Amino acid sequence: MATSDFSGARERAFHRVSYPTGYPEHLLPRVVLEPDTPATFGDWSETGLRFQLPAPTALAVNDVVRLTLTPQASHAIAVEGTIVRIEGSLVSVRLKPPALPRKLMLDEQRAILAWQATTAETAEEVEAKLRNSRRTIDELS
Repeated sequence: MATSDFSGARERAFHRVSYPTGYPEHLLPRVVLEPDTPATFGDWSETGLRFQLPAPTALAVNDVVRLTLTPQASHAIAVEGTIVRIEGSLVSVRLKPPALPRKLMLDEQRAILAWQATTAETAEEVEAKLRNSRRTIDELS
C-alpha cells in the first residue's frame, strides 16, 4: 500500500504525481536502483522522484545514481539523477535531462483516477475526484 511518508508541500515548480493512501503497491511504478536494488516507489515529477530503500543507505547527497523506472502501463525507462535529499531510507533524486515524458505523468494520473473511481463510496465522491483530476490534467496540458 502507498504510504503517507511521501506527502509534502504542494507549492512546487513542477506538478508531482502522488499516490493516495491505500493505492495498491502492485499498481505503483517499479523502481530499481542500479545495479539491482529494488525500492518502494513514492512520488515523482517530470524532473525528480522519491523512493524508499528497504534499509538506510550508504548513499549520500550529491551522489549520482542510475535507476530503472517501470510504470504499470509503459516500458522500462532508464534514468540518471543526483541525490538531493536523504531522510533515513527515503531518497529524493533530481533527474538529469531529458525530463520524464509529460504523457507518462498524464497516464499515471488517469490510472490513479480510475482506481479512485472504483474505490469511492458514493457518486458525489467520484464526481469531486473527477473534477479535481480534470483540473490537474488541464493544468498539465
